[in-house]
Amino acid sequence: MSKNTISFLINSGLIIWQLPTQSSSIINETYNFKTSKLVSDGNSIFISNNKNEFYSIDVKTGTTNWISDINSNITPLITGNLIFTVSNKGYLYAIEKNKGNIIRVTDLFKIYKKKKRKNIYPVGFAIGNKNLYLTNSDGKMIVVDLQNSNILKTEKVSSNLVSRPFIFNNKLFLVRNGSIIQFN
Repeated sequence: MSKNTISFLINSGLIIWQLPTQSSSIINETYNFKTSKLVSDGNSIFISNNKNEFYSIDVKTGTTNWISDINSNITPLITGNLIFTVSNKGYLYAIEKNKGNIIRVTDLFKIYKKKKRKNIYPVGFAIGNKNLYLTNSDGKMIVVDLQNSNILKTEKVSSNLVSRPFIFNNKLFLVRNGSIIQFN
């Protein structure tokens, strides 16, 4: 993966701005460098990486609005004035979109014993009306109440890797073992 964020003019393909998003110049570290997908609210781009850097970048100028110390390569979600992300260690972060202030941190992996926890990582998450749905590398889905960050339930969906959840028409979908599963 590239270690720079670049903005292009769509019609001409010319570079408008480029912002390095990794401070290290050590080549070996770039092999382990992972980033989330880019998300935007129209004014800012949000991206995180597994090197404890969560960025807010101005879309027009490429300047950094803020950086938070969050280790995540999971795609963040924007809801109103909040950004939600889950760290690689299973912590749910609620962040103020405009200022980067971390409002709440919740340990979603507290359901696991310490030894098992080291081998599990989040795959992805989706947000419904009131709940957050997180899938993990062990095939489990954790359902979290967003109001109080309580874990409502844990459900074993697969014996191995499951996709990140997808919500469409108020229904939750997952892919496991090549099959699509629908939840109510």
